[in-house]
Amino acid sequence: MTTYTFPQNFFWGAAASGPQTEGAQGKPHRSIWDSWHAEQPERFYNGIGPQTVCNTLNRYKEDVALMKNIGFNSFRTSIQWSRLIDNLETGEPNADAVQFYHDYFDEMIANGIEPMINLYHFDMPEALQKRYGGFESKHVTDLFARFAATAFRLFGHKIKYWITFNEPIVPVEGAICMTSTIRAKKTASWHHRWHSTSCWRMPKRYSATASKICRARLAWCLT
Repeated sequence: MTTYTFPQNFFWGAAASGPQTEGAQGKPHRSIWDSWHAEQPERFYNGIGPQTVCNTLNRYKEDVALMKNIGFNSFRTSIQWSRLIDNLETGEPNADAVQFYHDYFDEMIANGIEPMINLYHFDMPEALQKRYGGFESKHVTDLFARFAATAFRLFGHKIKYWITFNEPIVPVEGAICMTSTIRAKKTASWHHRWHSTSCWRMPKRYSATASKICRARLAWCLT
């Protein structure tokens, strides 16, 4: 029998994102996730979009308690550009968002959970996508750098691990290489399609529930 030993400080945890957990309440801007669901709710499984999801904005203490109970010592999530920044051109932050993220990160740290923070999870602010074409615009890349600098300034003293982009190949192959009115909207479909197809190769010991979820996600992506 083979025995594997993990390092003493090995990170055990999971990954999610702001758009997948926080909900849209109180955001100063819509992201392309928000606008896509508003325009085409039928493209989302059971019509469920980013409006509420896990409601982490209001239930982050419960979420962190669950993480601790499971045995996490780390958790990767993201800061929503469309939540943190009030003025997308100047990078001025939203006071309520700043307080929320401080509270959320502090709660993790107080419970022995290392927050690992991603800055972009396919959630371009809608206004920047429609006005400039998103990351196809050099101006938007400059605005993203301004957003990142704001996040570093506000939270850099407590966040040790930063991730710039979640799965950076996905917007390239799933959005730029496909034709669409707002091409970045295709990102989510390709993201879930790739992950769903990988589910068909699951070992039999994995639960039937996981397979059902994957089939549901694949059906949504191909709609």
